[in-house]
Amino acid sequence: MKRLFVFVLAIISLLCVMPATRDHIYTAFRGSDIDDTNHGWEVKKNKTHKQPDIPEQARAILSKYKGVYVGDPESKSIYLTIDLGYESGNTKAVLDVLKRNNVKATFFIVSSYLENNPEIVDRIIDEGHSLQNHTANYRHLNGLTEYRIKREILDLHDAVQKEYGISMKYLRLPYEEWSEKVMKAASETGYKTVFWSVACVDWVEGKEAAYIYNNVVENCHNGAVILLHAVSKTSADALNMIIKYLKDSSYQFRILDM
Repeated sequence: MKRLFVFVLAIISLLCVMPATRDHIYTAFRGSDIDDTNHGWEVKKNKTHKQPDIPEQARAILSKYKGVYVGDPESKSIYLTIDLGYESGNTKAVLDVLKRNNVKATFFIVSSYLENNPEIVDRIIDEGHSLQNHTANYRHLNGLTEYRIKREILDLHDAVQKEYGISMKYLRLPYEEWSEKVMKAASETGYKTVFWSVACVDWVEGKEAAYIYNNVVENCHNGAVILLHAVSKTSADALNMIIKYLKDSSYQFRILDM
């Protein structure tokens, strides 16, 4: 009985004094009926310039936790989203293309990018682009506790807010992986998770500009959320070609506002 009393006192002390530990204990001990099955992101491509469909299960989870992958189907809007997991020396050229064409984009960064490339992050902000959250450490989130998932989001959020006074609100998940467990945790931090409706394998170095260009223009549509990277030396040339085509097709470029 005495041992039980001491244990209870210890738990109460942790709950009262250490908020982070309190959250961790709460997550670890409570029961949950949330599905933690991990999924990759899938879209059903088409070349009819209609918004692509996604699996019904994914659509239900996005609806439940306010995730998005496309914009308004009636609006000729395009959302350029550029993931920056690391710097390969090509982001400045990508920014040059955006500036020359007077186009704004949304950049998703991780903590190491913020720490190692402050001049590029400064430029992204100064030139009117949107800076958003790609998690602190780019980890496989589904294998983490709910508390650690939230910390992956909020650690970067707090760092950007402290450095720039920006309160980010859009999240792109690492590895294109999602589960209800992760989506729920992200939603509870106040973030809206953003997937994509058009993408190509441009995160591989050496991809030809024509390859990147064709993957985008063959599948673009109203409200398209286009996933791009700044990894290949051809990324900037491909982006310039993409922007020219989309402008000629009367699309309007917007930063995320969904």
